[in-house]
Amino acid sequence: MTVARIELHGPTRTQHVTVRLGDGLALAVVQGAPIRVASTPGYDPRNLAFAEGLDGWDLNGSFFRDSTGSHWDDYYARATEAHGAALGAAVPEPYGFAALEQTIFADNYRGQTVSFYGELRTDGIQDRACAYLRIVVDGAVGGPAQAPSSNKQVLTRVGDSQDWARHEATEQIPDDAVFVQFGIALAGQGRIELRNAGLVSERAT
Repeated sequence: MTVARIELHGPTRTQHVTVRLGDGLALAVVQGAPIRVASTPGYDPRNLAFAEGLDGWDLNGSFFRDSTGSHWDDYYARATEAHGAALGAAVPEPYGFAALEQTIFADNYRGQTVSFYGELRTDGIQDRACAYLRIVVDGAVGGPAQAPSSNKQVLTRVGDSQDWARHEATEQIPDDAVFVQFGIALAGQGRIELRNAGLVSERAT
């Protein structure tokens, strides 16, 4: 399902909301707001400090692919005031899982060990929350679940804790890698927050 992310300016804060593509385009036309198309993957991560809101990050997940089309707003993603991001359930029983992620080309990282890290905290988790690093070697870009066997994936599960804690997912990038994906994911109720994120690499000796 194709969606739009709109930026709403309120009296106390700015909030990003994910809506159906048609609704987002209609609102932009009525308000005379600029329309930007999501950029294709780059070669390096960007906006890891969320200084530009959620620019550079994508909200994905199985909830978008529900055949009924009735679960497209079961999860939300938004930038937080402390230069971080939050991914959460918007309904009591959300469908599938959601991921807030970046996808970059693997060219600059092949043959290196790559680590995605960040400080995470959660609230109300009843199923699963994690940080992840996924290596796509066959061109099939997906989410942090049911990955093809030709892909590599590292999940760092996070328990239900309102205290910030550093987590890291590390993987070797093979020579046939096409994309590197990294981010946070949530299945079921609750909320996961990310701040002080980074992606570092070290060439194998």
